[in-house]
Amino acid sequence: MATAESQTSSLLPPGSSFAPVGRLTLQEQVYQALRTTLMVGAVVPGQGLTVRELAERMGTSPMPVREAMRRLIAERALELLPNGTVRVRLMTDTQRTESREIRALLESLAIARAAEHMTEEEILEAERMDREMNAALKEDRLEDYIVTNQRFHFHCYRAGRSDMLFEIIESLWVQNGPFLRLYAMETLKSRSDHDYVDLYQHHAIMLKAFRLRDGEMAAAALRNDLGRTSMTRENDQPEDMRVAFQALRRQRVPGVVASRAVMAALSGAGSILPARGGPMQAPLPSSHRPTLQEQVYRAIRRSLITGDVVPGQVVTVRSFAERVGTSPMPVREALRRLVAERAFEPLPNGSLRVRKMSDTERQHAREIRALLEGMAIARAAERITPEELAEAQRLNEAMKLAIRRSDSKTASLTNQEFHFQLYRAARSDILYEIIERLWVQNGPFLMLHMIDLMSHARPAGLGQLYEQHDILLGALAQRDGAAAAEALVTDLMQTEVTHESETPELVEPLHLELAPALEAPKKPRRAPRPRKV
Repeated sequence: MATAESQTSSLLPPGSSFAPVGRLTLQEQVYQALRTTLMVGAVVPGQGLTVRELAERMGTSPMPVREAMRRLIAERALELLPNGTVRVRLMTDTQRTESREIRALLESLAIARAAEHMTEEEILEAERMDREMNAALKEDRLEDYIVTNQRFHFHCYRAGRSDMLFEIIESLWVQNGPFLRLYAMETLKSRSDHDYVDLYQHHAIMLKAFRLRDGEMAAAALRNDLGRTSMTRENDQPEDMRVAFQALRRQRVPGVVASRAVMAALSGAGSILPARGGPMQAPLPSSHRPTLQEQVYRAIRRSLITGDVVPGQVVTVRSFAERVGTSPMPVREALRRLVAERAFEPLPNGSLRVRKMSDTERQHAREIRALLEGMAIARAAERITPEELAEAQRLNEAMKLAIRRSDSKTASLTNQEFHFQLYRAARSDILYEIIERLWVQNGPFLMLHMIDLMSHARPAGLGQLYEQHDILLGALAQRDGAAAAEALVTDLMQTEVTHESETPELVEPLHLELAPALEAPKKPRRAPRPRKV
């Protein structure tokens, strides 16, 4: 049987994919290099990877490679097997189908936005890449075609002017890149003239749409391009995606209107996607013991989701380390990851602050969340158990009690637990992880929203904080996915911060705790040796 190391040696493209990296911010460079390798499919699903092999290819020591692999395991791009081997993640047919559905949703939105915002120079660059791809196809340069295709897509997504949307799409490509490469290789090996045209015709329509500033045409071309990677040509639109679209279309919260790009992306969305397969399994807990650094990262991440910190609040490594009760090193690495995830932003003096967002960014975040969380709730309506529904009802009642007592902290916390109880019931690990990441970025604003409403609303008006929750629970009890999604989207789209107050310059007491059973064991101090006289 071939070892993981021999698999890596035989399958990795020599030199080209793992170019040596510089010494500046080495750990981040290694991580980004591995992510790019996955996005362009330079490794294949199930391929074994070793720290030593990757370190030799990249011309670096094992330590930054090991940490990069840990991060990619946490992002579900790689997976750790019980014997300690790391391999490129395998996905079931159902998981790949679900991933395509989510990608179609988000990438068509990015393309519709690009049609609005693309400059002449960006259009010319996209056209140049398209010509380069076509030339690579004609000359049977598969590697060049795959790499340029990835660059073409991300050039267009970047033109959508939405960092949040771009980063989510990038994370999905990290997971799907190896599968996309297999599809391209299979298509090109047995291609006919029809297959050849099929590989670039949707790009040509996309480019024409950019010239016409037609977001709907661009989004439709993107969805058709994505549909090529399906093993089927079914035209059934997934029901849970459809109801999420319709809920956002019907949203008429005063002062909150979905953008033109959203409406363009929703027009006919999902029409080329395959029907979803059987129910997915619930997200499984990690099989390996989290490192201290991973525990610290999760603890700080939770503080953002639950609103323990507020937008603009200044934080330091030392203050977090004191709260968590650990050394500065794991805190520093955790904060570095959260800066990369745009939860914190660095300041010139070396400290960090919780990221602030403009009104436009918050509006766009609500639109993305409405689509994804609406889809999750529609799926939860099909799959939620009586026990899960009862727990959601209990959390909703706890939230109501906290609101009546003017306890904004408890109200915010139980609101977060209520929502994630329902998102887990969707049995979709991919969707759940994306939603969680969006809450990391938006949690501090959700806390301000709760404080804002509880401070300014009259007692009779506080019911709006949970009115849609009651409707949502009733719809779930009736297995009515459309009504459930409608209530969720209405609840989410009315979340707005109208009185963003000045925030403290120092970290206030945070609820950051590590699970006692998982804490790194402390080494016992040795008794001093007796001195010789």
